[in-house]
Amino acid sequence: MFKNKKLLKYAGLITGTLFFLVIVYYGEKTSEWFRATLLEPPQPFNGTTYPVQKVPDWNKFLVTGSAMPTYQKIPENQLIDLPPYTLSDLRYPDSKLLWKDPESDRIRNSKITYAVVYMAAYNNNHEEYSGSHLAVDLKLPEGTPIYAIANGRVIKSTVQESGFGHHIVVRHPDTPDPDYPGQTAVLYSVYAHMSDVNVVEGQNVKKGDMIGRSGKTGTATTPHLHFQIDRDSAPWHPYWPFTWNEAQKAGLSFFDAVSAGLGKDNAERNTIDPFPYLDKYLKSVYSGIASTEEVPSETTVAPQGVTPEPAAPESSPIASPSSVVEAANPLDLSVFKITGEHFALLGSSINLYIEDEKDQVSQWKSDDTVDVQVEGDARVSNRHLKSSDFVNRVAQFTVRSETLGRSLITIGKSAYEVNFIEQANPVAGFKIEQDGHFVKGVPKELVIKAIDANGKPTPVYNFTGIIQLTAKQGSARFKPEALEFKDFKEGAASVFMTALTDETIVVRAQNGALIGESNPLFSENGNLFVDISATNPYFKSIKFLKENGIVGGYADGSFRPNQTVNRAEALKMLMLAFNIEAQKGASLNFKDTNNNDWYASFLATALQKNIVGGYADGTFRPSQIVTRAEYLKILFKTNNMDSAPPEVKPYEDVPTDSWFASYAFLANKKNVMPLTEGEDHNPRLEPAKGMTRAEVAETIYRMKMIELNNWVTYSGD
Repeated sequence: MFKNKKLLKYAGLITGTLFFLVIVYYGEKTSEWFRATLLEPPQPFNGTTYPVQKVPDWNKFLVTGSAMPTYQKIPENQLIDLPPYTLSDLRYPDSKLLWKDPESDRIRNSKITYAVVYMAAYNNNHEEYSGSHLAVDLKLPEGTPIYAIANGRVIKSTVQESGFGHHIVVRHPDTPDPDYPGQTAVLYSVYAHMSDVNVVEGQNVKKGDMIGRSGKTGTATTPHLHFQIDRDSAPWHPYWPFTWNEAQKAGLSFFDAVSAGLGKDNAERNTIDPFPYLDKYLKSVYSGIASTEEVPSETTVAPQGVTPEPAAPESSPIASPSSVVEAANPLDLSVFKITGEHFALLGSSINLYIEDEKDQVSQWKSDDTVDVQVEGDARVSNRHLKSSDFVNRVAQFTVRSETLGRSLITIGKSAYEVNFIEQANPVAGFKIEQDGHFVKGVPKELVIKAIDANGKPTPVYNFTGIIQLTAKQGSARFKPEALEFKDFKEGAASVFMTALTDETIVVRAQNGALIGESNPLFSENGNLFVDISATNPYFKSIKFLKENGIVGGYADGSFRPNQTVNRAEALKMLMLAFNIEAQKGASLNFKDTNNNDWYASFLATALQKNIVGGYADGTFRPSQIVTRAEYLKILFKTNNMDSAPPEVKPYEDVPTDSWFASYAFLANKKNVMPLTEGEDHNPRLEPAKGMTRAEVAETIYRMKMIELNNWVTYSGD
């Protein structure tokens, strides 16, 4: 009898466990919208808290020289409260900090903790608006507890091998609008590079809930928290202000692109400075109307015998958005696209061009102006731009300086950096930047930089002719095969190398006597994901898309190549892959969609561009598995490609009068779809079959190769 009861007990446990696993399995396959319908709405906004509560006293570790342990191994007496985010502290010169001085220790802790400030460059200068890093990076020991900053709902909890790594996005509805006091907005908090997470998509969280722990997953060289707050205008979350293709076209690596401010306007438009916003509502009791109380300015006490640098005035271009919003001139909220040169010689003028992409100027009165503000010693030819200064939405003025250094030109909410140099050393050779590995047949980006005799990059190009690219060792082809003067931007240009064998490769760039050689590149044959090895037939395509941030994996490190894709997922993947920006604000009229669905902005944009349509019953069926026929239509519509119906069958199982015959014809012509063979050994499309993740990756890869190599059809490798 006892044994039977024991067996019944274990049977019950096993049944319960299996039931739980089934729920988890099917939960992963549903959208955030579906899961959210099973939950109560998140609690109303009731103020904010910080994402981190305790950090190490960095001074103690610097003095002893000991390595940083994980958070759990740090004694309580070596932890301190998170330092305040005070720009005057963060910009305080390192050279003026003293040892064994309490105020110097306090400032040093702040400078180390806030490794990269909002809208900064990767140069450790702690200058806001000097780059396009739209978050604050907090240096933390691995395993530091991370907390939700406000009440909300988790809409994303995922892991990527690169980029944001293991990250969480929390949606915060009805929060105080950061720009318009008295109004509410939807904001999204982002926590990236985590080691662990304690939440799942669709889960409600409260302010101060521990949601995970810090780490260094993704593109991270050291444990830290990448913390950002997206506006609802951002087309996706976490938002990033430029694409891989845009960085490539600008001749910049990822880190150089951030430091150069690539996509700065996008970053400012779609994110907010996080810590000033948190400080403003840290102790608020929210009643549905944004608090009008301002956070008092913080007083910084300088180390003994040192005069502190003054805090930035509210009119300064490095002031936080909350300060800018209070500006007297409402036109200072305008957003422009600023272009021109980033380098200029002393005493020489350069032109800057200001484009009014949003047609804001047409709404101005004749006497309205927007100020041109300058941080630095530069002089501009026009300090106040009027509507009459804009011709075809573009205005122009010159910038000049007699002083070495950086000047930041700010117009409305847009900023642009100009560096004034005394002279530029001539190009003495080339440096080839790469990460040391390749996969045979997969195009790999290399960055070619012009360097002077001291091996330092130079922004001035004084060579003629072409730079020929060859494989000094191994075998590879290059796209393009040669570089010209015009291909370089601020001393750098990008090329793509495709290895033809698994031999070690050394790349040479040569223009007459000007030569540069890469360090050896080695063939990479390790696993791409836990379920994708180099022997997988789709290895090259998944590798290419992963490296370019188009696809990612799951939290368990898998890619799940045979898992089918639904209509919404396919649409999003293709729009991201081919750089179609999803626009917020459009409404959806399908019976089975909602304007708050995770895919809503993608679907609304696709509808506007006639990429997709709905069914006759008024539904879109976003969670329905996308068939191979449906997928081909989305693929070619996304690339703005169409064809007349074919006169003969493109495939044995595709009749010429079928609605998708023209798309099947294009697939055949372009050779973009992986196919199967029938019993007659003729290729078959299997149009009603669902698309798998691996097949989606392969089609995108083939289309990218056609574009990259100017092919008419994909010819393989």
